[in-house]
Amino acid sequence: MRDYLISLIIAVYNPNAIFLQKAIQSVLNQSFPVLELILVNDGGNEEFRNLLPTDSRIKVFGKVHEGVALARNYAIQQSQGEYIAFLDQDDYWFPHKLEKQISMIPSDQPQCFVVSPIQIIDSVGSVVDKNNLAATSLYKNNLSIVNPFLGLCYGNYIYSSTPLIHKKVFEIVGLFDVAAQPHVDWDMYLRILYAGVPFFRYTDSALSVWRIHDSNESHKIKAMLLSKCYVEKKLLELNLVAPVR
Repeated sequence: MRDYLISLIIAVYNPNAIFLQKAIQSVLNQSFPVLELILVNDGGNEEFRNLLPTDSRIKVFGKVHEGVALARNYAIQQSQGEYIAFLDQDDYWFPHKLEKQISMIPSDQPQCFVVSPIQIIDSVGSVVDKNNLAATSLYKNNLSIVNPFLGLCYGNYIYSSTPLIHKKVFEIVGLFDVAAQPHVDWDMYLRILYAGVPFFRYTDSALSVWRIHDSNESHKIKAMLLSKCYVEKKLLELNLVAPVR
C-alpha cells in the first residue's frame, strides 16, 4: 500500500465537547495515519481548543461565521495532503476507515473519489435500526445502477463523513458552493461524477458513524427543499443525457 498523505478536515462551530472528542480521537487513532487534522473554527467560541490532545498533526484555524461550505473551502486551501477527507464535528470514524478506502484505489487511477457505507446512531450512541436499514438499502440499490451519476441524481446516498477525495479533483470541479447549503455535499458529489472522476464504492461494512440529534441540518425542512431545488436547477443547466434530464 502506498504511503498516501491524507488531510482530514473538520468544520467546528460551538461543538458538543463529548462528540468532538470522539470525532478527533477516531481520526488520530486510524490504522492508516493521517498527515494532518485541520479544524476550522467557523466563528464560534474557542472553548473547544481545551479539548484538543497534544498531537503535532492537529492544526487549528479561525474565521468569521459563514457556514460549513466556506469553512471547508478554506481548509482545503490550507491542506498539504494528497487526499482530502471530511468529518462532521459530531460524527466519527471506525478505526480502519482510511485503510479500507485506500485499498480500493488503483495505482493507475489515483485521482479518484472513494465512498463507503454509514452507520447511524442517536444522540446517546444507540444504533438506529430503521435509519440504518434505509441508508444501507439506498447505498446498495445505487450500486446496481450502471450510470453512477444517474443514481446520485435520484438523491444523495453519500454521507458527508464518508468520502475520500484526491485534492486534484477540487481543481477540476471547483470548491463547495455556499449557495447550495445545506445540500453542499450532494452538489459537490454530483459535480465530481459529472466530470467523470473515477468513482469507487466500498461495500463490506460501515466505516463511518453519523449521529442524529436536534441540531442536524436535515431537520431544517424549508432550507433543505430550497437548496435541493437550487442543485437540481444547476443540473438542468448542464448538457445532460436523456435519462438524467
